Amino acid sequence: MAAPSEPPSEPVQTDAQDGGARRDRRALAKRVVELARGPAILAMVAAMASPLFRFLGKSYPVSTWLAWPLLSVVGYALLFWTAAASFGLFALRRLVRFDPASSLEELALALPLGLLGYDAAMYVGGALSLFRPWFAIALAVAMLGSGTRDLLRLARVFAVRPDAVAPTPAARVFTAAATTLGVVGGVFLYLQAMTPESINFDASWSHLAIAQDYAREGRMVAFDADYTRCFPHLASIAHTYAFLVPLPNEPLRWMLALHDELGAVLATLLGVGALVEALVERRVRAGWVAFFLFPGIFVYDLNIGGAADHYQALFTAPMVIATLRALRTSKTRDHALAGLLASGALATKLHAVHLVAPIGILLVANAIRSAVVVGRSSKNVKRALGLAAKPLVAFGVALVAGLAPHFVRNTVFHGNPVYPFALDLFRGSHPTVPRAGFLFEYLFKDWTWRPHGTTWENVKDAAKLCFTFSFSPHYSFTKDVPNFGFLFTLTLPWLAVVKGRKPILLTTFIGLGALFAWGMTFRVDRHLQPFVPLLAASTCALLVRAWELGVFARLGVVGLTFAQLVYGADAISYSGYSRITAALDLVKSGYEGRAKGRFDNYRRTFRDVGAALPKNALVILHTYRPNLGIDRRIYMDWAGQQGLISYDGMTTPREMFDLYAKLGVTHVVHMPNDRQSPSKQEDALFTTLMHRYGKNPKRVGGYEIVEIPKSAPPSDHPWKALSLGLGGYRDGLYPIEAMNTPEALPEPVRRYAAPSEVVDRTTEALERALASVDVVFLGPSRADPATTRAIEARFDLMASYSRAYSVYVKKNP
Repeated sequence: MAAPSEPPSEPVQTDAQDGGARRDRRALAKRVVELARGPAILAMVAAMASPLFRFLGKSYPVSTWLAWPLLSVVGYALLFWTAAASFGLFALRRLVRFDPASSLEELALALPLGLLGYDAAMYVGGALSLFRPWFAIALAVAMLGSGTRDLLRLARVFAVRPDAVAPTPAARVFTAAATTLGVVGGVFLYLQAMTPESINFDASWSHLAIAQDYAREGRMVAFDADYTRCFPHLASIAHTYAFLVPLPNEPLRWMLALHDELGAVLATLLGVGALVEALVERRVRAGWVAFFLFPGIFVYDLNIGGAADHYQALFTAPMVIATLRALRTSKTRDHALAGLLASGALATKLHAVHLVAPIGILLVANAIRSAVVVGRSSKNVKRALGLAAKPLVAFGVALVAGLAPHFVRNTVFHGNPVYPFALDLFRGSHPTVPRAGFLFEYLFKDWTWRPHGTTWENVKDAAKLCFTFSFSPHYSFTKDVPNFGFLFTLTLPWLAVVKGRKPILLTTFIGLGALFAWGMTFRVDRHLQPFVPLLAASTCALLVRAWELGVFARLGVVGLTFAQLVYGADAISYSGYSRITAALDLVKSGYEGRAKGRFDNYRRTFRDVGAALPKNALVILHTYRPNLGIDRRIYMDWAGQQGLISYDGMTTPREMFDLYAKLGVTHVVHMPNDRQSPSKQEDALFTTLMHRYGKNPKRVGGYEIVEIPKSAPPSDHPWKALSLGLGGYRDGLYPIEAMNTPEALPEPVRRYAAPSEVVDRTTEALERALASVDVVFLGPSRADPATTRAIEARFDLMASYSRAYSVYVKKNP
């Protein structure tokens, strides 16, 4: 009989195994403790939050902290530019199939491409009347989602870009110093752009006001009474985002628009850095800082102020990068990208033609050279011409494609794709007025800043300006103190001695070509601001190449750069002091107990004017432009600045009333005794209509709001006028319609009618004249007490402009 089997024995636990288990338990416990440290800190902060906020709220209620509205503004701006970067990366890689040289170049090219895509989407949304808060957010989110994968990939590699050449200790010091200066410049830039006090004059009636109108109406609208608003305005399309997203008040919308513009400037800095690297063909740390060597950015009219120049500047460096690539490769896609970016610049401001023209010259010259080379090698002229023409066609098609939404808009609204240009060519252009082409040429195109010599004289003058522009300001708001920056001009001779200069030479050609075109057309310094990225990058590349030449060259680099920095540092205070002070005042508003009303006084008068007008008002803004904050439908009636309203030929106030009634005008906003009408005829009819027949006049600051009456003024005979002591018009009698010369016409084309009857200075002649006229224009040279008493006995004073003239109209029977 077999013995029963023994049960299996328990495994023996050795000391080694027991020690290992204890170590594992200790390791696990340690890991748990490590993981718990972070949540413990969070729990402690959460426990402190309520008592901390109660304590802080005793002096400054948490709900009124400036941080909350400011964070909402910054958050919306980050969403806008992140969405633009995301869609731009998608377009760059998948649509254009461009292969950037570096992650910096990729981001620099993506941002303007994304902005151009946003512009096109907004044209579609505006045509479909979709301008609503939900649409602004949905469009940004959709654009963000389109290239999220590319955006995350770029973020992972952006910070670890290798240097082709290890930087020397001296280069590290120079880079550190440059970066510090750039950060300081960025801080001042932000303070100058932080509040609505930074909004510039032009932005207050054009760039931001366009966005205000789009958002109020919920769609794209025609601007029948303002030529300027009919130009391409990509910046205003971008600003529309700020007027659509949910924000509690208008000043925060204006602040968001300024923050978005600041984002465009920061994107431009990336473009400068990328262009510098393209020019020296290696990584350059802190190349973006070269932008601040041109301190005009801190000066009024060139600063961040809601206008379009910095949006145009965003396209400059990427456009040049794509152009250099196209010149090197002759590939169709590289030309197409250059064309798209050029179209973005032109869709922002037509002044971009200054930059696009020399770029086009380079591309055409390169195509001819390629055709010659291929033709010689293959003996096939047709093939050579085809290879040369293909990229140029791509450039042209892309150029037109980017501008197509604007052309379609103007064709639909005005019957002319380039309205208000070519009014005589496009006969169906509308609206239009008598002498529209003449007035556009001599009143809209400001005569003061145009070259006036013969063609050869203008060419010589423009060529000179290419080298003197930084030393001889035009249109200056700083007492003619040069503030643009002189390094581009003074480093030009270095091209003769530095190495690796071919791409810098090409860029310099574009820069000088743009300056020459500017000198030949319209010499306003503000229009130089979009050139800065190109000039800064070219200058920085020369500084880098000079640095490579050794210690003596480095001494020259440091000395010249130091001179520019010391001289240019003052520019921060020229006109920026008040903007910086306004930012600091806003910051301390909570401390001073002004938190609840901290935004109330920004553009207060304009907002009060708007509040005094019905929501459905249609307003004539007479001989004045700023209107941001009024937020009502507005027609401007300024002769030569619009094609809807003309007072030519009118002889009585009744005729002016009839025009207003036909247009549906309900109110007029004007500045009594301040803003003269363009012509004497208009002044007499307008002031009479306002003061004698207007209803419910109301003063708001320096403005008067007048309601157009429901019933028409009585019919009257055609008025006759007496001129006494006026410049231009001789003393005598005139039909009122003969005194219609716009006083702002340049002297060479300004013509005054002759009187139908000359009136001498005798008392008898004056009495006879006063008995036969309806209006008297009295200038300072005839405003003696006796003449004034004789006029006031029969006439009412309608307007009086200090040291200019007074308008008297016969007393109402």
